[in-house]
Amino acid sequence: MILLFSMRKLPWVFLLLLQKLALAISCLLCDNLTIQENDRCCCITSGKIGGSIFENVICKNVQENSYLDSPILFRKLYFVDSNIKQLTSDMFTNVALVEELYLNSTGIEYIDSDIFFRCFFLKKLHLEHNELTSIDGGYFTDLNKLRELDLHNNQIETISSFHTLPSLISLNLADNKITNFSSVTFGDLKQLMVLNISNNALKSLDAISHFNQLRILDISYNQIVDLPGQLFMNLTNLKVLNISNNDIIRLHITMFSNLQTLSILSMHSLKLRTLDIKNLTSLSHLEELDLHSNNLKFSDGEFLNFFTNLKILSIDGNIFPCSVVENFLDNSKRQNVTIKYTQNYRNTNIEGFECTENVTKVTEILTSTINHSKTNAENKRKALETTEDFENNSFIEKSLYNITNILLKLESSNFNILNKILEKIEQIGHNITIGLSAMDISLKLHKINASIEEIYN
Repeated sequence: MILLFSMRKLPWVFLLLLQKLALAISCLLCDNLTIQENDRCCCITSGKIGGSIFENVICKNVQENSYLDSPILFRKLYFVDSNIKQLTSDMFTNVALVEELYLNSTGIEYIDSDIFFRCFFLKKLHLEHNELTSIDGGYFTDLNKLRELDLHNNQIETISSFHTLPSLISLNLADNKITNFSSVTFGDLKQLMVLNISNNALKSLDAISHFNQLRILDISYNQIVDLPGQLFMNLTNLKVLNISNNDIIRLHITMFSNLQTLSILSMHSLKLRTLDIKNLTSLSHLEELDLHSNNLKFSDGEFLNFFTNLKILSIDGNIFPCSVVENFLDNSKRQNVTIKYTQNYRNTNIEGFECTENVTKVTEILTSTINHSKTNAENKRKALETTEDFENNSFIEKSLYNITNILLKLESSNFNILNKILEKIEQIGHNITIGLSAMDISLKLHKINASIEEIYN
């Protein structure tokens, strides 16, 4: 009685501390976890996970054959550092009120088809970073409130159906092995706003047109060769589109015609050689455009004039005439556009951008440099007196001619090689200028020739 009276007299701060102490005791075995107010930590190896009045529950070291025993007020349930290869149907029989379930990185390989059938209020389900190979539509039966589903970084090859998720807003299937994405499987996800199917094995796509609420679409890092001209026709709300790192060689002229709300478009590392500006003129609200690493060849530097709202443009990894690059830079300064690039080029660059008028002019420049070095070498030769020096100088002339022949065989796509070889030639010219003997220059040229052959091959 005295103890009870004393407890009633304790200040509320002390009672709060006692609650925190009880929470800490429940988590003694849970290392490196961030415990917040209203969290409870359950650390078990097998058996049942007891009930809780806490809003969020973090379970660590959970193994197979575990199940939840009347966790009436669970709202969020996290599994951390656990090893649950199979999710059996009895594991979540008493979590009717759970809204967020995090089972990521738990080693899951198999899921019973009716595993979530009593999770009526589930809104977020995270199963990423596991070992799942297939998805059965039965997994998600009756999850009418599910809004976010994350399955990225599994081994998924096949998906039977997603017809039972009427409220789904975000679906992440990235980093799997999916080869087919069809309207038969995904046609009913009418509320979907975010779809990520990047880094799979898709070769074609025909289901996207059904998702007329999409805001973000990422289909990058697949094996897609062609995108139908009508594929994005119904995606009138799309804000972000990423089709990068595919095998696409051309874009249909109508592909982007209905994407007036698009603000970010990423098309880097495709197989494009040319890009008709007519393909993009409908993108009146575009703010960021990524075209790097496409081997594009624009002839008109007025490209930016079509994008009055553009803020960021990435165009490195392409080869443009220097006049086009100059226009790009002039227009970008006028329109306050940031042009992003990562490469630095010597001799034929404007503010760090690779540019060239054409291969003929490049080889003319290089040949002129070689001939200048040759003239200096000839003047040196006339002043040489020993036979050894004469022979070494003859080797220099012969090597320079060989380098010229190599350069004339190169195409404009070998622009990086041209720059590297030019550096070697400049070294020769410098050595001649500073008065090195023909023997010294000859020895250096032996090494340069070897380097050039290595670069060229």
